[in-house]
Amino acid sequence: MPRSVGAELAGRLLLLVLVGLPMAWSVGYSVLYSFGLIGRLRSEQAAGTAWREAFAEPSLRRTAVHRVSGAAAATTLAGGLSLSVALAYPELGSSRWAQAALGTVLATPPAVVGFLVLQWASPGGFAARLARHAGLIDSPGDFPVWVHDERAAGLIAALAAVSTPAMTLFLLRMWTAARIGRHCALAESLGASRFQAKWCVALPMLWRRVRPLAALAFLGNLGAFELPLMLGRQAPEMISVLIQRRFAHFDPTQRPRAFALAVVSWLVVALALALWLRWQRAGGRFHA
Repeated sequence: MPRSVGAELAGRLLLLVLVGLPMAWSVGYSVLYSFGLIGRLRSEQAAGTAWREAFAEPSLRRTAVHRVSGAAAATTLAGGLSLSVALAYPELGSSRWAQAALGTVLATPPAVVGFLVLQWASPGGFAARLARHAGLIDSPGDFPVWVHDERAAGLIAALAAVSTPAMTLFLLRMWTAARIGRHCALAESLGASRFQAKWCVALPMLWRRVRPLAALAFLGNLGAFELPLMLGRQAPEMISVLIQRRFAHFDPTQRPRAFALAVVSWLVVALALALWLRWQRAGGRFHA
């Protein structure tokens, strides 16, 4: 057996052991518990009751739409910011200060980011008080609602702030590794303007390389818990928060419903990942 083939098989086996088996066990346990086949309530609840109750959840559809749209908006914002920085200031890739600043933000826990957004963007927060002292509003209560709001503006901004540093560092690294600057210089020597070179040459090259990282950021935003709990609305709430509330409910009969919602959440993520992989295999291209 060639060495490369053996290394590939070993990598797939390691992925199966470390990722596939734990995930299969978790999903299988959740399915069995939700159908009342295991657990303390297996003799008290009819099979399928938890699933009927889960799909009868009044806000389940809105929660799913809210979750997917919020994660997509945050990932799009993070990707746009990262691409803009990489295109406008590619020299930051060789700046230690810039890398240290981005690394510091990247190492900041999401809960700290949520706390900062809550302190700044809430109606009685720092931004509202600064606007009041500047004479822009009459009272801090007149400040626009950016947290716990229907549009989830503060939540989307916080999720984007968590995802942007990693994507920016990656793109700055790719600018140097792929020698994108040389390709832009070649395009300019053939008559393209600097804007045309970056738009038609650099942007597609960066986008093609950042797509897998953007997909991972999207999946991470789908499963986020701390930020939706701190900044999101109570109704509709993101499904991760809804599941946790069902688990922590004082009524133990809510737990099978929580397992059913967890399986639904996993199916949403699996469907999103399957669609992205299908698009990737189809050779998706960025069309300028």
